[in-house]
Amino acid sequence: MDLRNQPVRSVPKKVKHKRRVDKQEIRGKFTKMIRDEVKARYNNQCAMCGKRACHIHHVYGKGRGGRGVITNALLVCNKCHREIHDEDKLLRHWIRIFKEMYGKHFYHDRADLEFIYRTEFNKKSNREVQRWLEHNEKFEIFRKK
Repeated sequence: MDLRNQPVRSVPKKVKHKRRVDKQEIRGKFTKMIRDEVKARYNNQCAMCGKRACHIHHVYGKGRGGRGVITNALLVCNKCHREIHDEDKLLRHWIRIFKEMYGKHFYHDRADLEFIYRTEFNKKSNREVQRWLEHNEKFEIFRKK
């Protein structure tokens, strides 16, 4: 049978299993709960100039593997947000500050750390994992479906 003249049609593939880890697109977004907490932490003021802020900036960008976790969020106004993206030195400054405040894994989520340390979070034996959990565990509970 010659199939060259037959029309080609795509058949959608049905996934019958649940993903172990959410898609990267979802993992990079800040949940409403995290957005509200960031605004409360900064009192709706820009972290750089003190004016009214409306942007939640990923300190470690999504394109570089930064996730939508509270320890990777910085509240800034529109002007300062543009400055951060335009000036690499300013971006590195904020990354350094967040590493000092939250540890070297400040931009990771639970799935990243489980992969890095290949550990159960119930054990909480690793110091870096403990440091991450101090700031993010409360928000992780609500991220579960």
